[in-house]
Amino acid sequence: MIKVRNVNVNAKVLIRSRISLFIGIFALILIGIVWLDTITRINFEHQAEVRSTIRINNNLSKAFEENVRRDLEDMDEVLLFLKTEYETHGRVTPAMTTRIETTKSIPALHISVADERGNFLASSRPEYVGINVSDREYFKSQLSADSNQLFLSKPFQGRVDVGKWIFHVSRRLNKPDGSFSGVVVIGVEPLYFSNFYRQMNLGKDYGVNLVGRDGITRVRLVGDKMDVGTDIRSASLFSHVQNDAVGSYTDRSIIDGTRRIYSYIAMPDYPLIVAVFVSEEEALADFYQRQYRYYLTASLLSLFIALISGLLIWMVVGKEKLENQLRRAKDGLEIKVAQRTTELQDAHDEQQAMNEELQAMNDELQRLSNVDGLTGIANRRFFDDSLERECHVAMRIGKPISLIMVDIDFFKAYNDTYGHQLGDECLRIIATTLAAGVKRSTDLVARYGGEEFVVILPNTDAVGAIRVAEKLRLRVENLCLLHSGSLGNCVTISLGAAVSVQPKESTPLPLIAAADDALYQAKREGRNCVRMSTQQEL
Repeated sequence: MIKVRNVNVNAKVLIRSRISLFIGIFALILIGIVWLDTITRINFEHQAEVRSTIRINNNLSKAFEENVRRDLEDMDEVLLFLKTEYETHGRVTPAMTTRIETTKSIPALHISVADERGNFLASSRPEYVGINVSDREYFKSQLSADSNQLFLSKPFQGRVDVGKWIFHVSRRLNKPDGSFSGVVVIGVEPLYFSNFYRQMNLGKDYGVNLVGRDGITRVRLVGDKMDVGTDIRSASLFSHVQNDAVGSYTDRSIIDGTRRIYSYIAMPDYPLIVAVFVSEEEALADFYQRQYRYYLTASLLSLFIALISGLLIWMVVGKEKLENQLRRAKDGLEIKVAQRTTELQDAHDEQQAMNEELQAMNDELQRLSNVDGLTGIANRRFFDDSLERECHVAMRIGKPISLIMVDIDFFKAYNDTYGHQLGDECLRIIATTLAAGVKRSTDLVARYGGEEFVVILPNTDAVGAIRVAEKLRLRVENLCLLHSGSLGNCVTISLGAAVSVQPKESTPLPLIAAADDALYQAKREGRNCVRMSTQQEL
């Protein structure tokens, strides 16, 4: 009997031991699953956040690189005109002086011409005339060899503008035999190249760097902090550029030690590298908060599983108590699952918010594409969309809408006489003048095509349209831009206006046609005048 009882006791002990072992192994498996899921999710979201940041940086670096290229092309256009004019005549001509004095599209500190001894012969700043620059880097470089390329100097502090950083964009002048004759040069404040980035207002930890392939920073801007002239040849940026002209990477800055996510473009036509970057701490701030919650949740779940498992092992001797403990454990797990579900939903909402922010940035880049590249005002596509929208509003509220079409008189003769470079400058000046002549925020000046411009005047009747058109005509005439092939020897414009008093349909085509007819009437009747369409019901 005693022997049988001992056997039964041993069997129960063995069963309990196996149950306890099973519970312990199962608990370890559950904890492993929790941590595997947590680490997998953290890694996935970290990579997703980095990829999202790189996409934003890539878009910004492309936009900034295009802006820098456009600025350099505008500067080179001016330099090539001055170079051609000087090498043709062997001296500073009135056309060169006019171009230097009237160039407004480039916010240069100065545009100057130096002879072979380094003395400034002409400059957009009269106080520069006579200054000797033979010791400057750009002069020595152009003197030593004729590369027939645009040369971008290292930044330095100017002599006249004491304390102000400047770097020069220059081209070499040659005599007929090919020997050195001087340089034409544009001095630019480095901060000008970062204005496009500053307009984006991306935050204090976003930054942009315009650096030469020589390793010298032209301008580096992080938030409101600007850096000019720093030598960063030891930065990892240059090893990346050697392998790939366009790319992204993450590294610590050699300037301030901050770990950042970089996107860069090595410009193929100029010895410059454009880099956009953001601190990893700012870019991944939301992710780090979620990561903390994930680790906290995993730790609490692991502790919970361990406690439940220990409790189950301790209560394995009583079936009823075991069932109660399992019931409570099930309830606790359901609560944790609900909490986990809530956390996942919160994470989803945060991701959705980030997607919306990215969309907003893409919309901003799309807005920039609506600007005419030559004149800087609205382009034809933006005009078409705006006029259709304003016609629809005018029809809905029963208000008039006016349209003015503008054409530069004898512009083909202007191009034939002065060349397409001065023709483009003339278009930019006229566009700026027209844009400055309208005051209401609802009015729009746009380039329609070639030398034609258009002005949309919502909620404006015929009298108002004629008044605005005549004001614009006088503003252009008062510029007194030289044009020997035009009446009065100056650039003038013809304007045709049309008004839709009570629009009966939202299509803008009748209004455009009426304004166009009025424009051609103005041109037939002598140009430099305003004519109003006789059509009233449009």
